[in-house]
Amino acid sequence: MSRKQSLDRYDGFGVLLAILFLVACITSVGSVQVPWLSVGTITFGTIVAVSNDLRSRTIPNWLSYGGGIAILSLSSISAILGRNGWDSRWLCMPLSESLSGALVCFSAMFLLYQYSETGGGDVKLATVWGACLGVSSGMMIIVGCYLIAALAIPFLFLTRRLLRSSRKQDASMLPMAPFFSIASILYCLGLRLW
Repeated sequence: MSRKQSLDRYDGFGVLLAILFLVACITSVGSVQVPWLSVGTITFGTIVAVSNDLRSRTIPNWLSYGGGIAILSLSSISAILGRNGWDSRWLCMPLSESLSGALVCFSAMFLLYQYSETGGGDVKLATVWGACLGVSSGMMIIVGCYLIAALAIPFLFLTRRLLRSSRKQDASMLPMAPFFSIASILYCLGLRLW
């Protein structure tokens, strides 16, 4: 298999975080209510976003736009079914919560994008997380993401100095997708350090 076709450590890390997220959602059934289509979207998004962000410091547009459109479409279908008496909250967030979660998380991350070194992919990723989980959960994950990243920066700085990393992209930006995933796992487990 060629380099492009083979799985590497970044893909493995993305899959590991996705599995941990699934386990966190399954084991926390009583404490945190995460709709199952949101779980699926975030699980798939974790694999792709983490591996791409670690490898190339980018999050693909098709993932962000596709995930956002899928969740908002399913929330719309859920709203229509809800009018007919079908309780679909276990499946996905109500449309109003999805829209407000996407808007608030986008706005918060856009401010960070404007005034810091946050990448545009992180803004779109947080928007999808907000659409999947709603305002309060989405904002908790954003805050948790940046707190975990702040705790990890000294360790990452030291390991890069020790390893004498010469890759230019390593020094340019911190990939935030792994931190979004870790914050999501901790949130679903009910471990709120923030």
